[in-house]
Amino acid sequence: MPSKGIHLALAFVQSQPGPAARLLEQQPLEDVAFFIDEIPHSHSALLLARMLPQYTARLCPLLSEETTAGFLSRMDTSLVAAILRYSPPEMSKRLKKSLPEKKRIACSILLSYPEDSVGAWMLPNVATLPEDCSASEGLKHLASAEDLFDLGQVFVVDRDGLLQGSISGQELLRANSESRVSGLMNRDYRYLLGRSTLVAARDSVGWRTRDVLPVVTRHRQFVGVLRSLDLRKGLAQLEKPAQAKSSDGVATQIFKAYGKSMVALANTLGGVTKR
Repeated sequence: MPSKGIHLALAFVQSQPGPAARLLEQQPLEDVAFFIDEIPHSHSALLLARMLPQYTARLCPLLSEETTAGFLSRMDTSLVAAILRYSPPEMSKRLKKSLPEKKRIACSILLSYPEDSVGAWMLPNVATLPEDCSASEGLKHLASAEDLFDLGQVFVVDRDGLLQGSISGQELLRANSESRVSGLMNRDYRYLLGRSTLVAARDSVGWRTRDVLPVVTRHRQFVGVLRSLDLRKGLAQLEKPAQAKSSDGVATQIFKAYGKSMVALANTLGGVTKR
């Protein structure tokens, strides 16, 4: 890849991944694939997270295994699952093998739900606490679960995995070390059913006070959480793609705001010499 303009192009991708994604989506797929193969995985993950999973699924067969493994490992599990859902079976199988074990298992869980359901867009790999542990034991448990999502609120379950309540890390820190979590947790919460639709989940009154809601089975077993951010993403994916006329108008507005950076990115993309 030529050095001229590459630093500006990568800076543009990092600071404005949305407009950069819009620009690249208008280029030939093969050229975009070559560009993605050449840039750092941290940048490609940032960029592809702003594109439709359908588009990324079309792009993956043209990319090296190292590249796909690099950006997929950095993406949210719900988005990775969406990309796998739109990939042909053989490609989906290959992409799954490239994932870290925990993310691979989490994706399998998400893919077992219908595309328009809460379960397909939840985060399954979040920390939980047993209700019968002490505050000090709870803090140790959370410290050892650093590879799981930190949501501020930790959901509490009984020994059968049934949702009982929630508690924050700050509340655990302030509590007497021997106090039981069951006596400290907040039992006033709203939950979503994993098999319910995103459209139905959108109307939950729980969103009035929280950005994250627990997801349970019909037997009230805790299976993950749905963030309001992922709810919006899921609903957006289910909508019909914008018409070309509308997309052109948006692209024109973006160009006016980020013209020089977009030119650098386009020139970098167009100037690559394929090996």
